[in-house]
Amino acid sequence: MIAGALGLTPAQIKTDLQSGKTIQQIVTAQGMTMQQFRQKVLTLQEQAVNQAAAAGKLTQDQANKIIQRLEQRFNSTTSASGGTVQS
Repeated sequence: MIAGALGLTPAQIKTDLQSGKTIQQIVTAQGMTMQQFRQKVLTLQEQAVNQAAAAGKLTQDQANKIIQRLEQRFNSTTSASGGTVQS
């Protein structure tokens, strides 16, 4: 999910991390803020949950509950830092 949100491969992220870069540095190098990155990850997670529901792997009720928890986690992360996302 992280790689997809950044438009990178998992191998590229692994290489960057092994070279000492932080996630925030990788995100910034891709032209995104941490807020934008987290929003994109949330969107990708929601899409994956909805696809699982459409494929019959989850009920729509289960999918809705998972998405609600994802959104609550996202919102609590942003509100805990006064509206900015902590890295």
